Amino acid sequence: MRRFAPLALLLMISAQPAPEAQVDWRWERDTPICSLKQVVSVDGTTIQISRTPGNDQTSVSVAGRDGSMSVASVILRDGKILFVPGGETSDGTIYLTKRNGSGDVYALIDDTNFLSNIGRSSAIEFKHEKIAPIRLPVRSGAAAVSALRSCEDRTMREWGIDPVAWRALKARPLPLQPWTEWLSGDDYPATAVLNGIEGFVIPKMQVGADGSVLSCESIRRTRSATYRDKMCDKLKKRAHFRPALGASGNPVAAPFVFAIKFRLE
Repeated sequence: MRRFAPLALLLMISAQPAPEAQVDWRWERDTPICSLKQVVSVDGTTIQISRTPGNDQTSVSVAGRDGSMSVASVILRDGKILFVPGGETSDGTIYLTKRNGSGDVYALIDDTNFLSNIGRSSAIEFKHEKIAPIRLPVRSGAAAVSALRSCEDRTMREWGIDPVAWRALKARPLPLQPWTEWLSGDDYPATAVLNGIEGFVIPKMQVGADGSVLSCESIRRTRSATYRDKMCDKLKKRAHFRPALGASGNPVAAPFVFAIKFRLE
């Protein structure tokens, strides 16, 4: 069966608990983006914070919770992530899944203040009217924020993006719809299916001042040039943004990067 998995959703599904509850933040190595994981309870529950350099969104995933959630495999738009202490909130889309008796929670957050808020927090809480609040402790949030930002700056330079200019934007490009909706399993190229090709692809798009995709290229090369080309063709047609704003507040062209993994099962 063909399967297309945006990287953030894949992380939600495949994250595994770390072996020791005493471990603090550690890098998630099986991903090309900046991703830190921490064990937050003795039962092996983990929280993972991931950022794709050149993308102002943050993904937060929780894996290994007990299976007591009353809903499963559901997407909850207009979710809230509450920071404790302080009481600040971030808006986000919350995804819930249940597998092998455990419940996984994942949130995709557009708030540019997320990192600053979690750096000052000792706990975060996922909230939505359809579920009971899910609160988790967070240790050494400031250290995680510092490490993620350093990773982003270093990686953006490697990808041909000036991190100083990118961070100086008053606002970065913002997708008008969740980028997880831009591609699906139907876009998996037949040649890659026949040859059993899987792998990560990282599209770097140049978003124009009108919010359209001016250009697209793949930063991370895969064995399937057909997939890279087809993926960019689809994104040019399907991806639409609220454009970036320069220091003066006027719309300007700017890059937007996201990471995906295509796989077969």
